[in-house]
Amino acid sequence: MKPTNSPSQPQPTIPLTIERLADGGRGLTFHDGRVVFIPYTTPGDVIDARLVTIKKRHAIGELVTLREPGPHRVEPLCRHYGACGGCQMQHLDETTQHDAKRQYVIDPLTRIGGVARDQAEACVEQTCIASPATGYRCRASLKIRWVRDRALVGFFAPNSHRVTDLKQCPVLDPKLFALIDPLRRLIGELSLRERLPQADLTCGDGADEVAVILHVLRTPNGRDRAALERFAERTGIAQLWLQTGRKEGMQALINHRPLRYGVTDLQLTFQPGDFTQANPAVNRWMVAKAMEWAGRGKRALDLFCGLGNFTLPLAQQFEQVLGLESYAPAVARGKENARALNLTNARFEEADLFNAQRVSGMKLDEWDLIVCDPPRDGATLIAQRLVEAGPERLIWIACDPAAFARDARTLIGGGYTLEEAIPLEMFPQTGHVELMARFTKCLRDVD
Repeated sequence: MKPTNSPSQPQPTIPLTIERLADGGRGLTFHDGRVVFIPYTTPGDVIDARLVTIKKRHAIGELVTLREPGPHRVEPLCRHYGACGGCQMQHLDETTQHDAKRQYVIDPLTRIGGVARDQAEACVEQTCIASPATGYRCRASLKIRWVRDRALVGFFAPNSHRVTDLKQCPVLDPKLFALIDPLRRLIGELSLRERLPQADLTCGDGADEVAVILHVLRTPNGRDRAALERFAERTGIAQLWLQTGRKEGMQALINHRPLRYGVTDLQLTFQPGDFTQANPAVNRWMVAKAMEWAGRGKRALDLFCGLGNFTLPLAQQFEQVLGLESYAPAVARGKENARALNLTNARFEEADLFNAQRVSGMKLDEWDLIVCDPPRDGATLIAQRLVEAGPERLIWIACDPAAFARDARTLIGGGYTLEEAIPLEMFPQTGHVELMARFTKCLRDVD
């Protein structure tokens, strides 16, 4: 079979048996000397498939006929499953999902991180399940399209910019799902309905703590603003913001009540544009585990601290805590929360932790503990600097196992030991896994 990125003619169906799960929840098997990935399949499925992308060493196919289901297949929860790109693992039983996500951490640790398979198996714990598999998601960006005089509101279809119009979404917090029909009605009332591509929905812990950011590509006129105000009144939302696409264009149209979420025994206030974890229950578990690992001490540093998700709980256990973050509004929010909670030993500073000059000048050996919670790309510069001058103890949070494995390789090669890693089921029913880990530095003998 000749390699091609996209076959010009439809390929014939071929019989396959799925052997195991690959990252992202795709089934994996082999055909004609290639690894073949088939979404929406399970180990043990006997199928007919069609190859849609063929390369030299691998191919991507689509399920055409399920001839015999594997033992781990279940009925998906959602009517849109497969048409909506939001979930990838609803067809798998929960135990299989959790076991797969543990492997999604172990595999890159061995392949990229250079950790022996038996060592990786020993230090990677079972996947943390701290929330229900449904109704957990408290933050979502919904796409909007105005098509044939009606509004489509939902997530993109798989590998497409086509919007799946949601009539059901088991993973959304019910407070957010309840906004979808009112959003559709609102869009129909707006003159800029064809210039409104996205709505960001967020909720806090309280029953009435719901906020909406509407991304608009044109400034609303007076009639539009009146419709927006009616929408806020009908839904009882706490906050309604407009984002015009310009950096300075974020403005609050309605700001009735603050948004809050709890970690340890603290309540943190946040704004809709701030980064917060999408699964509050898993976030609470993660922070509590990090505090257990942290123990008590004199000085702790929180890198990529955001609005203080770890910084402020650390301030209850350490004499001095500093949080560093590049996003100025998050730094301001951290300071506000520290003042409100009377945590005078917690400081926040703005710092670009991807700037080589800034990182090279950091005195990392002055801290008893460092917590690092980088974005998806990881923290290569920080890992290298920690090897040169780092504390004995690290707590590392990661939202991409491959990036974590790369940073772990640097840390382990520089004298740190990976003591424990815990996969986090932050997004049940999806192929995404996050993790937290702790490292200790090997103290070399001095002659």
